[in-house]
This record gives sequence, structure tokens and C-alpha cells, in this order.
Amino acid sequence: MSTTTSKSIYQIRNKFAKKLVDAGLSENSLDSAITTALQLKYWEMSNVLWKLSFDQSSEDGLNMLGCTSIEEKDGTFIPASLIKGFRNELRGVYSQKNPAFLNEINPEHEECFKVFDEKMNDRILSFGIYRRIVSVIRDSEPEESGRINYLLHSPEEKNFFGGLRSLRLRKFEAKVFKEKVECIAELFDDVMKASHWTGYAEETSGWKAFEGLKKMIEEQGMEIPAQCEMPVAIPEQLAEEEFYSGCDVLEVEAFEKTVDASSEQENVKRVGIAEVLTHLNLFRDFVSVCDALAEEGFELKDVASNIEGIQNIVKGCDALS
Repeated sequence: MSTTTSKSIYQIRNKFAKKLVDAGLSENSLDSAITTALQLKYWEMSNVLWKLSFDQSSEDGLNMLGCTSIEEKDGTFIPASLIKGFRNELRGVYSQKNPAFLNEINPEHEECFKVFDEKMNDRILSFGIYRRIVSVIRDSEPEESGRINYLLHSPEEKNFFGGLRSLRLRKFEAKVFKEKVECIAELFDDVMKASHWTGYAEETSGWKAFEGLKKMIEEQGMEIPAQCEMPVAIPEQLAEEEFYSGCDVLEVEAFEKTVDASSEQENVKRVGIAEVLTHLNLFRDFVSVCDALAEEGFELKDVASNIEGIQNIVKGCDALS
């Protein structure tokens, strides 16, 4: 390999330039990749930097800039050991030209994001998580946001991991953030509050009530039926999809299309303790109807198995009246 020290046309740090030379590359060997990066939109650049942050997706990020960490492949070669440093240099050079990059924080979230960013100690990752949280809360029904908030705050790994996956993180990404789930949960909670999210109090109290009821049942030595456990993550067949790879809000549309394409069964809510508590008045009315039917001698299982026919008869009578 060449060991020439031709200077880069960009302001990369001396420490990284030395690492390039030590690896047998020239200081300007990545200039073409940086030039390509500077042509990217904010969300595209965020996407590249996000991919470069994880071993499993770093090659994809490099390929987007015409680079590779595989010597046999075409493209500008960069050793795997230098990818993290390259990521940081890219951010620095891009930010010099675009000072607002990774600083697009909603005014009402600035205080809580600042605390979160300090705890994460990685602006690329903290901004990526923040944008996911904002888009998830914006695009989800109140009940779903309440469910994710509960999962993220849960001490049980299967629950908080499900909460991380519900932020549209792929499995390998979610595993990286397991150590940071506590501060991610705090940010999710703070963004809900700071955004004046109207369903916050109702949905959060509903999920807290679920936790209390669950503990009470367990203390009585009873097992919670499997059908009463909440679904903790996204549908399994969608689990490997990259729902939201970048930080641009428009990319959420791809996620919504993916979900819309799934079967109707996947969108049906499961009836569990949390759902009953969240819609207590609705289920209270349901119980009253069930009691009235039982008093008339009807078998509830028979009623349930013929519900579609019953609905058609009732609608037909209503149409004639």
C-alpha cells in the first residue's frame, strides 16, 4: 500500500490523519467520500452516520459514500478499525458547512434533550434516538405511546427491550442501547410531557395501574394468563425491517406503508389487563351486556362465535326502521 502523506483538502484532525498514514493510506484518501457526504441532505447524512455507528450496518454506510471495509470490493478502502473515527470526522466536516446539523431540536424539548445528550455522550446516537422518539409519539395512538412508555420504564428486560424495539430500532441497534434504556425512558417521558401530549396523564396512569394490578396478582401466588400479557414489541414478521434508518421525519412514511401492508389481524388489539384498565368504562358496559345476555339464558361463547351474523341482523333491522 502507498504511504504517501498527501494532505486532505478538508479540515480533518491530525490524530485521524496520522491513523490513516499508519494504516498505509494517504491523508487525502477519503476526500472523495467526504465530498460525496457534503452533497447529502441533513437526513441522508444522519442516516449514513447512524449506520456507521454499528458494526452490522457500517458497511452499508460506507457503500453510500463509495467506500468499503472489504478489500476485495470496489470502492475506497477504509479499515474497519478506522470506521468510528471516520464517522466522527465526517460529522465534523459536515457540521462546519452546516452548523445546524444535529441541532434541530424542538424548542420545548431543548432542556430535556440537553440532559439526555450529556448522558449519552454521543451526539449522533442521541439525536437519532431523539428523532425516533418524537416521530413515534407523533405518529402513534395515545394508547400505543402509553404502552411504549411503560415498557421503557419496566425493570424486566423483555419489556424494556420491547420498548426499545418499538422505537423502530433493529435488534442489533436495540441491544446496543440496553445499557442506556434508563435515560432513553426518561427522554421519552419528558418529550411526552413537554409536547403537551393530551393523553399523557390518562395513558401513563393506566399503565401504572396495570403494573400495580400485576404485582398484586403475583403476590397472591397466581399466574397471569399468557393472553393477559401485553405484546412487548412490533409484529415478528416486521422485526427485521429497517423502519426508520435516518433522522428525517419524512422517512416515517416508509414505516407506515410497511405497517399498512401487514394483515388486518396484526392490527387487532389484544385484550389484556392493561387494555381493560385503559378502556375501563367501555369494558364495564361490555360486562353489563354480557350479564344481561346470561340472565336471558344465552351462552356467551355461542354469542361470540356468531357475532358477525348478529351484527348483520341488527344492522339490517336498523336499516328498515
